[in-house]
Amino acid sequence: MLAHAAANNAAAVAAGRARFEQADAAAFTLGQRFGLVLSTFDVLNHLPDLEALRGCFRSVRAVLAPGGRFVFDLNTRLGLQGWNSLGVYEADGVVVIQRRTFEAGAARALTSLTGFVPSPGGGYERFDEAITNTVFEMEAVRQALLDEGWSHVHAATLADLEAPLTDPEQEGRVYFVARLEK
Repeated sequence: MLAHAAANNAAAVAAGRARFEQADAAAFTLGQRFGLVLSTFDVLNHLPDLEALRGCFRSVRAVLAPGGRFVFDLNTRLGLQGWNSLGVYEADGVVVIQRRTFEAGAARALTSLTGFVPSPGGGYERFDEAITNTVFEMEAVRQALLDEGWSHVHAATLADLEAPLTDPEQEGRVYFVARLEK
């Protein structure tokens, strides 16, 4: 995926405006500072627990310039509860069967993918993938950010990132906006 992203952004990479690296989201370093760090498409729900999420907050804080912002989204419990579904998708000869289940007792949602990709010699190759989404309590996330040294922390919707939500648990997906002091 990183090679694909770099190829799709070759001009920006060549000009030094973009860089793609593989690292553990719960513990990474980059060797430079940025004014904005952005994580989208509920990537941080894939971390296994609140301690790993705290590690991510520490790592991002270390690469963010003073006054910089960290914006990320999370699926809430409400959003993940609706994940009980089965779907079949086909495009360009690739078939994917997706099953999503919510495990209330474990506070996790699971996505199981089974797919079939055309093989160069004819026929199909099968792949299987399992993806876990962890349910994080939104107040615990906010408090973890504050505990890790972030300031001006609030949850919002994508429609208005500047407007703090009074009850983020009532949304299916929320965006946290956290800033470091200057």
